[in-house]
Amino acid sequence: MNERFGFRHAVTACIAIIMVFMFAGCATTPLVKDKAEKFYPPPPEQPRIKFVDYYSDVWHISKKGQTWAESMFGKTEERLFRKPYGIAVSPDGTKVYVTDVQNMMAFDLEKGEFINFADSMGTGPGALTYPFGVMMTKNKKLYVTDITRKRVIIYDQDGKYQSVIGTDNQLMNPTAVAVDEERNLVYVVDSKAHNLKVYNTEGKLQRTIGGKTASFEDGHFNFPSNVMVSPEGEVYVVDSGNFRIQVFGPEGEFRRKWGRVGDMPGEFARPRGIAMDSEGHVYVVDAAFQNIQVFSKEGRTLMWFGFGGPELGNFRLPAGIAIDSSDRVFTVEQVRPRVQIFQFLGRKYWEANQKEKADLERRLGKTFSLVETVEPPPPAADSASQPAAEDKAAASVEQQPDGKAVEEKPLNPQADLLVRMIEVKYGKLSSEHRARIEKAYPDMLLKWGVRVFSAEKIEQVFGE
Repeated sequence: MNERFGFRHAVTACIAIIMVFMFAGCATTPLVKDKAEKFYPPPPEQPRIKFVDYYSDVWHISKKGQTWAESMFGKTEERLFRKPYGIAVSPDGTKVYVTDVQNMMAFDLEKGEFINFADSMGTGPGALTYPFGVMMTKNKKLYVTDITRKRVIIYDQDGKYQSVIGTDNQLMNPTAVAVDEERNLVYVVDSKAHNLKVYNTEGKLQRTIGGKTASFEDGHFNFPSNVMVSPEGEVYVVDSGNFRIQVFGPEGEFRRKWGRVGDMPGEFARPRGIAMDSEGHVYVVDAAFQNIQVFSKEGRTLMWFGFGGPELGNFRLPAGIAIDSSDRVFTVEQVRPRVQIFQFLGRKYWEANQKEKADLERRLGKTFSLVETVEPPPPAADSASQPAAEDKAAASVEQQPDGKAVEEKPLNPQADLLVRMIEVKYGKLSSEHRARIEKAYPDMLLKWGVRVFSAEKIEQVFGE
């Protein structure tokens, strides 16, 4: 009897000790988010953009540790979003605001807590029915468009209602908003009306840019979707139905445009969000390409980053984009919804992070230039049908199976760019494959477009 009692007592004690260690160990175990070092363009080129972080569920915001049950059986994710569209960020990058289906999601990344947007609920003047576009000013006022209420509602950074802009007679379908704080102007994209409404900060309509119907003429729109104002007061409008960006002066005068429908860099299929970094580079999200293209203020194509896919640094139906004062780029996606954060590696960032710059330069074996922060791609196909002489002289060398080096002939500029895009995702291609792409790339673009390449489709072209 005593032996039996002693045995049970020993077993109970062992279980208790195991549970104590389990709880103690798990209580201090932080939630580890899946991250990967990813640069654009990839090494050995000088990086211009790097992936930083992502947020897709409540745990990522709250910064909680795992419980013993979650460490044993896995964590149950509580998704943050349903189908988000717009994103805004406070100037210091600590507060993020995302418009979702019939909801406004806001959280403080520094404190790891959510911001209560109580005034957006219910039936009060600050209530939201279908929030869509969102932006935050330097003085921390949050502007949100509501396509059902046909209004722009203004809050402070903590979600307290301030005022409202627009009436039923003025706005049909407000999808985006931007504010020129220097000139006290508020620009509202009215997508279904095919125009841009300009208000003063008191809510009085000043003028309308564009007509009442869709048009391809300069200064007119076809279902515009987003808008941005530069520090100089220039207004950049995403003219989605016309597959282009239009730029206007502070007085509403048309200045320039770029873009057309297509699958090549500088062209668009479904352009959405737009933003600008501290060096004046213009970022345009394309939901069909599932990437972000970067342009100069004049519309020169500089680079792009991202592919279609669930991996970190790639996108699944991206929509909104916002950039904080430190040049951190915030994006939001609608499929497997999440917010991703990237860093533009420009002069401001490198001057503040000299140690990281030196370490990366050492690893890549090159010194970074801070003058030209983004490099343009090769010239467009219509600029030259034959490679330049210096390009021929600089042709790369590839090893044959027998060990002999052979000269790799330069490709048509469009085919070369297509090859480089494929190589970023699938690795180095052989000379034979490069030649096949040069021969077949017009049909490849026509059938599939750059945005939907897959390993299987490439193999079909290669016949392997």
